[in-house]
Amino acid sequence: MSHRVFRHLGYEHAAVLAGYMLLSIGMTWPLFQNFTSAITGSGDAKHHLWMLWHTKEALLGRDAFFSTSLLYYPKGVTLLVNALGPLTGLFALPFWTWGPEAANNGTILVSFCLTGYGMYLLARGLKFEPPVAFFTGVILLSAPIHLAALWGHLPKLFIGLPPLALLMLHFAFDLQRSKWWALAFAITMLLILLHSGEQFVFTAFAVGFFMLTNLFLVESTRRQSVLQRIALVSICSAVLTVPILWAILDAPSRSGIRVERNLESFNYQPDLIQFFVPGWPGRILGPIFANFLNPFSKAGIETAVFLSWTGTLLCVFALLSGNKFARPWLVFTILSLNFAL
Repeated sequence: MSHRVFRHLGYEHAAVLAGYMLLSIGMTWPLFQNFTSAITGSGDAKHHLWMLWHTKEALLGRDAFFSTSLLYYPKGVTLLVNALGPLTGLFALPFWTWGPEAANNGTILVSFCLTGYGMYLLARGLKFEPPVAFFTGVILLSAPIHLAALWGHLPKLFIGLPPLALLMLHFAFDLQRSKWWALAFAITMLLILLHSGEQFVFTAFAVGFFMLTNLFLVESTRRQSVLQRIALVSICSAVLTVPILWAILDAPSRSGIRVERNLESFNYQPDLIQFFVPGWPGRILGPIFANFLNPFSKAGIETAVFLSWTGTLLCVFALLSGNKFARPWLVFTILSLNFAL
């Protein structure tokens, strides 16, 4: 690539990041206004702020990364099964100078911005033009389940890595590209695991789906080569993630923790109607449908699963336009909806 091309790409991505940051400030307002004076969110927000602080302390050598004696003192507790991993703590590092409120709120803004950017990179990698790619990031940013996370679910505020993992997988399956993309994919999966175990599971499900899809749709003459790429991707991912996964599985038995949190899934199951009717995060339509959804909504922040009408209509349009490229993504969406129930 020429210097002019690199400069053009630099301008493009700088403009995109600036656009997502401005959108993030607007979507989270009045967070920016109270940047150094108030913690955004409630409930789990203070616990997640502690995790941001713990990452800083671990980097300074004052505590271990995946365990601490500062909780449940003096025995301590493992942090391997915590909802928020240490990766997000890196977002907070530049903001600690202004206090814990700034660290928390700065992490939220960076999480928002990089979420949109991760989706933008996936769309650009799939050959969409910059304006369309930017719009895909806006759709992801404004998803109700993402906006609802502002109330205290910091792990769900940064969801930019799963799209990036799918992009790395897409490149790894491109036989015209280097095999090193398999390693790039594995590194991305490791980063997801270091951020959120839930997102790692969701992404692994998506990866399995697109592996099978790619194998099914590829020409028979190239199937052997695709199988080799799948094997390479799997091996690289296993080498980087299995040690941590094994430690996570082993942590409860070693610490005496009773693992019964999965029972909450029965309390927080969304109703099918919630996917298609605007919920409480919607500023305009949310109040209109509030009374209608009230009998079906068990926990607003947990079940804000509304699929925007804009996104749904675009999916229908893609299907009706006869675009075969869109069909695997539509099937994946339907499968994901079923699992979410």
